[in-house]
Amino acid sequence: MCVCVGRCSLQASCSLLCNSYPYLAVVLNFSQTWALYCLVQFYTVTKDKLEPIKPLAKFLVFKSIVFLTWWQGVAVAFLFSIGAFKGSLAQEFENTHTRLYHLY
Repeated sequence: MCVCVGRCSLQASCSLLCNSYPYLAVVLNFSQTWALYCLVQFYTVTKDKLEPIKPLAKFLVFKSIVFLTWWQGVAVAFLFSIGAFKGSLAQEFENTHTRLYHLY
């Protein structure tokens, strides 16, 4: 979806509020939530067969790492877009991000 939006030149600039990032975040959030729901459904059906290996704790830890890491990325992108990061490293990241964006 991101590549299609970039190829079709639907994004006016690299700023978070003016491009498709919020929509992509909603789609990705729904996708991850649906995958988590399907895994919970799978576990409820197979929990008796999987009981010897006790997968619930492993499942919860792994999924929380993936899900919370994604939300951390969304929060950092939002803070960066509103100008919360103003140091030289942030400027360098913005320049790199702009160059990568224009590779499409």
